[in-house]
Amino acid sequence: MKKQTAFTLVEFIIFIGIMMFLLSFIWKNQLPHRILIAAKVNRLENDFHLITVATYNYLEQYRVLPGDLNKNGKIEGRFDSIKAGDESRLFWLYLRQAGLIKGESTDQQQPINVFGGVIGVASGVVTSEFHGISGLFIGFSHIPGEVALILESHSDDANPTTGYIQAHQIISGKETYTKNYSVEGLYNLYFAM
Repeated sequence: MKKQTAFTLVEFIIFIGIMMFLLSFIWKNQLPHRILIAAKVNRLENDFHLITVATYNYLEQYRVLPGDLNKNGKIEGRFDSIKAGDESRLFWLYLRQAGLIKGESTDQQQPINVFGGVIGVASGVVTSEFHGISGLFIGFSHIPGEVALILESHSDDANPTTGYIQAHQIISGKETYTKNYSVEGLYNLYFAM
């Protein structure tokens, strides 16, 4: 009698069935989440690049930053300001009036990011504890820690306190200086322009 050296058809079918079951479990529970996160990370990066291009197009055309009322090369006010008339809000009004971003030409409201927070622009210090990015930056509020870490890891240095992407963790509604990312945390991210 010959010694069997390969799978029988039944064993092969059982093996394929088990593999399909495992792959469907992984697909159902992991892959869609990862695809969704990757798409949102891509959207944030695209928003950063589009705003940067719109800003520099405006600067080239008008020789001043959009919203810079006193023409000092800075955008005053918090990136997430709710105060009408702040330069950080007028920034969006001027870009809309110039036709460089979508929206009503009378609207000062910051755009909403893919996670429901705002996208804002400002200059200089973000809070009294923030001592990283000087100059113009784009801020994204309410970004999940998992996404912040992914962005930092493949676009910067994976450290929320250094590099061209920096962050504050949001704890109990307040920004907190942190030296490490928490995947479960929520962050405001700041991209240097």
